[in-house]
Amino acid sequence: MTTQQFPASHLAFIRTDICRPLTVFLPTLYRHIGAKFVEAFRKEGSIRLSCFTTFAQHKDEARKDRQEGHGFHVLNDPTNNRSFTTYTMTGMNAYILSVTSRTGPEIVAAFGPDRVEIVEPIGFCADVANEIPGCQAVMISQCIYADDKIFHTAGSAPTLDDLKSDTEPDKTSLDKIMAQSNALAGPKQYFLKDRMYEAQSEYRFVWETNRPIKEPLIIEAPNLKKYCNL
Repeated sequence: MTTQQFPASHLAFIRTDICRPLTVFLPTLYRHIGAKFVEAFRKEGSIRLSCFTTFAQHKDEARKDRQEGHGFHVLNDPTNNRSFTTYTMTGMNAYILSVTSRTGPEIVAAFGPDRVEIVEPIGFCADVANEIPGCQAVMISQCIYADDKIFHTAGSAPTLDDLKSDTEPDKTSLDKIMAQSNALAGPKQYFLKDRMYEAQSEYRFVWETNRPIKEPLIIEAPNLKKYCNL
């Protein structure tokens, strides 16, 4: 039986004082994992952080997405009748933890009945960050579901001359192309998913590091349990 450390009406929040208090609430989140992994979390605070590389290799269709973190950007410039397009990948240096804000038979059917209930996701993700070597930034967001992963932006698109090398004018500068691509990139790419997964109502924790991440990481942090109902 679940012991509730937090009341059912509880919501995690961040409050920022501007001219008056501004409060952002987050729902209770659920991490569905096998019973033995739930028990490991209860005993040692053990939890496995994944990555986009692992997501692409899942055999389970409910968890597999080969295009996680990928995006096709189109910068449309109707004033000058031109456009700039680029394909980018993000999150290759990040650990990921997928959770859901939903409960019910559909979620249980897809991911099993055993779960960890994260009632204070803000404190949870902050303490996980302390266990990750080289962690530089943390993000939390509900996933955004769309029919494709194409980002359309209106603005001034570069000309071919704008992209030429300063030292070798007959060649295109990779640095300038990357600069244009980076200007179009943003956090939405971390959380964009195919609409076929919309029923999962996924929230996602992202821990960015200072190195490429290709394998999951198991951490043990007993203090994480204080943010959960167990």
